Amino acid sequence: MEKLPLRYIKEWTIPREELRSAKRAFDHGDEYQRIDPYVGRWDDTIAPVGQPTPTEPLVALRLDEIIYMLWKKDPTALQFPSKRVGDLIRSQYEAKRQATTAPRRLVQKEFAKTVEQQFGTWGIPADGTDLVALAKWIYADPSRCPGLRMHHDMRYELLGAVTDKMKDSDTPDFAYLYAIPYVDAVTLDRRITSYATAVSNRLKKQNPTVDYTSRIFPNLAALMKANP
Repeated sequence: MEKLPLRYIKEWTIPREELRSAKRAFDHGDEYQRIDPYVGRWDDTIAPVGQPTPTEPLVALRLDEIIYMLWKKDPTALQFPSKRVGDLIRSQYEAKRQATTAPRRLVQKEFAKTVEQQFGTWGIPADGTDLVALAKWIYADPSRCPGLRMHHDMRYELLGAVTDKMKDSDTPDFAYLYAIPYVDAVTLDRRITSYATAVSNRLKKQNPTVDYTSRIFPNLAALMKANP
């Protein structure tokens, strides 16, 4: 593994780039164009949209140097999500579960709400595009906006597991879900791996070319065993 080249993926902006690509294709009647979420340096992965990081002008920096410089400038930028964030997410899930007896059945119906929310979050101009029709077009094929689709379906998979409580560690795991369509392998905890595999199997049934089942692992040992 030490001999492998370093590649960095900016996973948190994947839904933004996917929706922009989907809108262009939908508006012009073209095929969806897959995005490239990879960036040249690790500090690029946390750079605000359209803005450089404080370390951007510096060259030939090692990874440890980049992290140290960012930490010195703003230690909170590298902190793990607080328990307060976990409590907020848990309360949101519980409210959603109480609002319906079968949340998993809403997964397709509520995808349009997710698309509209993402357009607002990222400030993507709709420019007259029917976002409900766009969402329906995206959802018809899981190869369109694959990261957003994986994340959305996973949310409803977990909502449907009504006895399962969201954990603080789910926040970073869910961030990785956007990246699954763009990597060869990903490790999640055993519980989230189970949910992600179930969702991946359903996506594969809808489009056999969309197959993430062989790239999701509960730990590094399982990944190494599958790739001797």
